[in-house]
Amino acid sequence: MRYIKCVMCGKETPLEASEEFGLCRYCGSLVMAADGDFSGQVGHPAVVYEQGRDSVTSQRIYNQAIAKMNNGTAESYFRAAALFRSIPGYKDADTLCNVCANRATDIRKQQAAEEEKKRRAIMKRRRRLAAIITLLLCNLLAIALVVIFLVVPKKRYQKAEELLDQGRTAEAAIMFSELNYMDAKERGRKLWDDIAVRQTVAVGCNHVLSLTHDNSVQIAYNTDFFDVNYYGSESNSHYRNWENVIAIDAGDNSTAVLFADGTVDYTYGMIHEWENIVAISAGSYFCVGLQADGKVVATDGYDVGEWSDIVAISAGGSHIVGLKADGTVVATGDNNWGQCQVEGWDDIVAIAAGKEHTVGLKADGTVVAVGYEGYEGRCEVNDWTDIVAIAAGEEHTVGLKADGTVVVTNDGYSRKVADWKDIVAIVAYDDYTIGLQSDGSLLYDGRELPGYNMINNWDTIKVK
Repeated sequence: MRYIKCVMCGKETPLEASEEFGLCRYCGSLVMAADGDFSGQVGHPAVVYEQGRDSVTSQRIYNQAIAKMNNGTAESYFRAAALFRSIPGYKDADTLCNVCANRATDIRKQQAAEEEKKRRAIMKRRRRLAAIITLLLCNLLAIALVVIFLVVPKKRYQKAEELLDQGRTAEAAIMFSELNYMDAKERGRKLWDDIAVRQTVAVGCNHVLSLTHDNSVQIAYNTDFFDVNYYGSESNSHYRNWENVIAIDAGDNSTAVLFADGTVDYTYGMIHEWENIVAISAGSYFCVGLQADGKVVATDGYDVGEWSDIVAISAGGSHIVGLKADGTVVATGDNNWGQCQVEGWDDIVAIAAGKEHTVGLKADGTVVAVGYEGYEGRCEVNDWTDIVAIAAGEEHTVGLKADGTVVVTNDGYSRKVADWKDIVAIVAYDDYTIGLQSDGSLLYDGRELPGYNMINNWDTIKVK
């Protein structure tokens, strides 16, 4: 390869060693090698021709053009046409110039057609590959959906049935409630109906509530202290107009009601964002809800968002206690008196939160308690046995024994409970103790029960 300087544009253009003539790649001028008759002469074909050219030089250009034609490529045909064009009138150079130009054009068109054919073939293969990949992805998605919505739920459903067969009812209730499969949610709700701690009697500082057989609510209150209109209802009949109620609870001067559809009404407003609730508990001035999936919700910013696998809840004066499915206990809120120090508890089946203490019932019928002891001895429950239910007030703790009798700490507040019999449920608040008998009647101890004269006219109370 050698480079010849073009006098027309001043740039160097490559010329093969075997070539005597060539075209400038930049301006298209004819370039001649130094050993030609026109040594060093470079210029446009017409200019060179005007300077004169003998037959020997024309023949050499002609021969090189013929050689270019024999290469058979579009580029060589274009170069041959340019060379033939530089010797107009010599032999059949004009005719061959047109032949080469046409042939080069035809080859270029053919090459373009072949390139288009290849491009379309490639696009066709890409579309086919895309279709195959799309089909595979659709199949994988279909398989994933089947696994997510059928296989996994089916296995979890079967696991819940196994838990139920093993007697682990609370865990089965949580697992059923989490599933959108067959009748899982209905079964979960029925299990919660059987195991959830739901009060049919509740007492606050100045009012008493009860749930009737038709799932409506009755209220008796101390008119000197409890303003029914102020605390969220137009009249006493407002409480009776509640329908499909499955649980109730009371705080200082507040009322919480759980409906069969899993929603909650509370004195300080309907808690619209709560749903799928299976149990409730009212603290002094806040409310706690247990969801069917074992999660817990609470008003007033209590830190319960990370709790899981909870099967029972209890709200105290300013703390919340949760019982987990494995029998351990969690607590949050005010811990000034150690009422939240329940980390070491296990084998617990029921919990109760008082104003400043926490009580736990163990599977063997014994009781544990932590928190403010006080002179009343509200946490002195270590010698209790054969207990099946517990309740915690402000300054006392109550236990229901398997034979239907009741024990209590701080006898100064509860002098009558030792004579109670046939009790099926107990409630404690402030210094009140209430016992529900199997026939639906109430027994109470402590200060004069709020609205006692109203209670005498109550319908039969629902006994779970």
